Amino acid sequence: MHPAVAPKLRPTVYYLQDMEWEEEPRAVPDWRAHGLTGDRKGSCSLSVAANWRPTFGIDRKENEIVDLDRENDR
Repeated sequence: MHPAVAPKLRPTVYYLQDMEWEEEPRAVPDWRAHGLTGDRKGSCSLSVAANWRPTFGIDRKENEIVDLDRENDR
């Protein structure tokens, strides 16, 4: 990951850890929160910094983020 991306991604991860309901990321328009499709259906992605984005699932039973990862789509 490019060093300039970490300061943008870190607060996003903190936000995700503290969120109380799964629609909260949609409240930040710049993130363009969306569900993934195909074999990744059930996972979500946010646009945070250039081509770097966090992807994650939500355990609805436990109301928590699971499988948090950062990905480069280039």
